[in-house]
Amino acid sequence: MVAPFDIKRRAVVGPAVPVIERIGRDNRSSWDVSATGTLIYSEYNRRGTKLVRVDRNGSEASVNPEESFLALAKLSRDGRYIAALIPQEISDRNEVFVYDIERNTYARITNGGANDVIWSPGDDGVTFASNRTGSVNLFWQRAGGSGTAELLLEKERNQFPHDWHPDGKTLAYYEVHPSTARDIWMLTIGSAPEPFLVTPFNERSPVFSPDGQWVAYVSDESGRDEVYVLRYPRGPQGPQGPQGPQGPEGPEGKDKWIISSGGGAEPIWSDNGRELFYRDRYRVFTVPISLNPFDAGAPELFFEGRYAFSASPNGSQTWDAASDSQTFLLRPLPHRPTEINVVLNWFEELKRLDPTDN
Repeated sequence: MVAPFDIKRRAVVGPAVPVIERIGRDNRSSWDVSATGTLIYSEYNRRGTKLVRVDRNGSEASVNPEESFLALAKLSRDGRYIAALIPQEISDRNEVFVYDIERNTYARITNGGANDVIWSPGDDGVTFASNRTGSVNLFWQRAGGSGTAELLLEKERNQFPHDWHPDGKTLAYYEVHPSTARDIWMLTIGSAPEPFLVTPFNERSPVFSPDGQWVAYVSDESGRDEVYVLRYPRGPQGPQGPQGPQGPEGPEGKDKWIISSGGGAEPIWSDNGRELFYRDRYRVFTVPISLNPFDAGAPELFFEGRYAFSASPNGSQTWDAASDSQTFLLRPLPHRPTEINVVLNWFEELKRLDPTDN
């Protein structure tokens, strides 16, 4: 985009107009222009972003033959459906779709924009975040797309859903706060939300253990992202939220465990609670777990590959595990562009596209 700017007033003085379309989307710069008017850029490439199933040996199998998903996709319990975010080309806004793997069909669920999405208890609906009411709030909608979205929680600060408790009554989510960064909260239906972990660090990606007594999450308290496990529910409320009964050691034993080693994010429990999976960028690890009493073994490299992952400090989950924990749903990253476009005398083209620019 280009917009006229008055450098003396330090203000934009006219509407913005598009001048380059389908620019490369990357965490690094994908375009530049010289002082003499030479433009270089790479184009956005959606190919290579289809979903794949990856088994424990790292072997891939395609899930959707053509379409591309954005950011994350969650499997239903029976493994037949995928709730995913798909970008809309016209409005450039993400919406939730449910993909039927067997029939290769898509059903649009939301209309009004969506961010993170997870399945609701029983797979009868989806829980998602959306800024349709101002800040990013929590919503629920039937998986069939019928009816309107139901507002679960509206607050001043942005919130993102992450996991439902096995009893289907409590939603773990994280909230963005200007002074305490990302914090983990719990919303029990019919009750006011309660803080679970509020510190000066970034805590996100909360997931309940299958027995509902532990929460795995990600924190950068050590200076880098690591996966931790904390007892649920916690002890009495303190000034910064719930505190352990006696700090990290409670009357029933150790309350907090560090799971990853050397960095980790995006934790997922196995369905039987005997393993905890996490990612460290392109590497996937598994950790043997005992739930009662809780104990954790050493991380073991599972497989690795160039798949999309959640960049710190984002709490989005970019992968998922099948209910039997034998296969994993991931999105291969697009191939890096093999061509760079060069446009000479681009300033002349810019004047034609935006006559206000002289």
